[in-house]
Amino acid sequence: MRKIGPVAAVLATSSVLAILACGSSNDPNGDDQNLNTSGGTTSSSGTSGASSGFGTSGSSGTSSGQPKECAAQEAAASLAKKPVDIVFVIDNSGSMTDEIIEVEKQINDNFAVVIEAAKIDYHVIMVTAHGASGSQKICVKAPLSGTTCSPIPAQPAETAKFFHHSITVNSTDAWCKLLTSYSAADQYNKHPTGWGPLLRAGAFKVIGAISDDRINTSCTVGGASKTFNDGSSATNAATAAQQFDDTILALAPAQFGTAAKRNYVYHAIVGLNWLGGGTPDFTKAYAATDPFQTTNCGSDAVNVGFGHQALSIRTGGVRYPSCRKPGNLPPDYGAVFKEMAKSVISGATLACEFPVPAAPNGEALDLSTVVPRYTPGGGGTTIDFQQVPNAGACAADKFYIENNKVKLCPQTCDKVQVDSTAQIKVLFGCKPKGAN
Repeated sequence: MRKIGPVAAVLATSSVLAILACGSSNDPNGDDQNLNTSGGTTSSSGTSGASSGFGTSGSSGTSSGQPKECAAQEAAASLAKKPVDIVFVIDNSGSMTDEIIEVEKQINDNFAVVIEAAKIDYHVIMVTAHGASGSQKICVKAPLSGTTCSPIPAQPAETAKFFHHSITVNSTDAWCKLLTSYSAADQYNKHPTGWGPLLRAGAFKVIGAISDDRINTSCTVGGASKTFNDGSSATNAATAAQQFDDTILALAPAQFGTAAKRNYVYHAIVGLNWLGGGTPDFTKAYAATDPFQTTNCGSDAVNVGFGHQALSIRTGGVRYPSCRKPGNLPPDYGAVFKEMAKSVISGATLACEFPVPAAPNGEALDLSTVVPRYTPGGGGTTIDFQQVPNAGACAADKFYIENNKVKLCPQTCDKVQVDSTAQIKVLFGCKPKGAN
């Protein structure tokens, strides 16, 4: 199968946090592996690293003469992955019946199941009208939602993972509906302050747009008038995509990131032609590295969706045709929903923070001795990350402690997240008994 381009930082699924815990040693006096508070650190590879305040388990570690209460031991724990918030925006115009039926089918079978199997903490938010597919509305079934949709309930049945912000999305106004409903109530007033408060701090955002038309819409966002018009051309679409990107980043940078480090990806199921053209390959989606597609996938596509394509390319998303298959067969989104699910998993990168290890009973952790030690995947020279007082003092290979959590600085986090087999150990010591 043709490889889809990366959507986010590579998952460090095999990274391990090895905590050197305080505890008893083999010495009957309990201090046979005293931690050094004045000498340099001996790394696990035997090289001398930056001063960390103590030696590692099994190293000689010189003594400063101060009483030490912790012996170096290791306890393995997994680094946490970031949660993911998935937002679907679906066109409710009169030509969308087939597309909505297919979304109802695939969102459980080839989307939620794949994500569940990867044990990702995810939420799904629907921004589209709730109801019957024959009226170009959608009812999402259990297990993702809380209903079988037989009969369709008067209001969406939400769960701990599924939220339906019911509003009508027209042919060309998906972007404005996303932006304006971010802080506006749905038709049932289930979310009176919009779908924005449903997003979680620290979660990666995945937006999936399904439409058979283009982008041509105006609205007021944050008190400013906005117009997004892709002009049915690649050049105008790229400009419109940049405008939308700038707008959503400014709307909630804590949620969607910044231009320097975007925290969302946009996938599009729109009216572009299939890969392979005259010999279509229904199992593959277009990657962000593929060019704009200028021909549609059939007579049931109103437009090739230039604006949607441009935003998908800009954010690293995938694109897939919305049409019925040749021979007037129903559309099949199984392949693209699997690719979208994979992007959700890829977006769940390491959170780059973890709790400060707990000292054993009767001991007190000395926070000044905490040092995360990073070993690159496949071996290589270990690096002891150095502690700074706060986020404002961050730099490469630095970290800080806040709210009893070890937090890698952004530059440090970037290094760890792209290393799929990295190892991190947190080294620390305890205060001498009787110390405050």
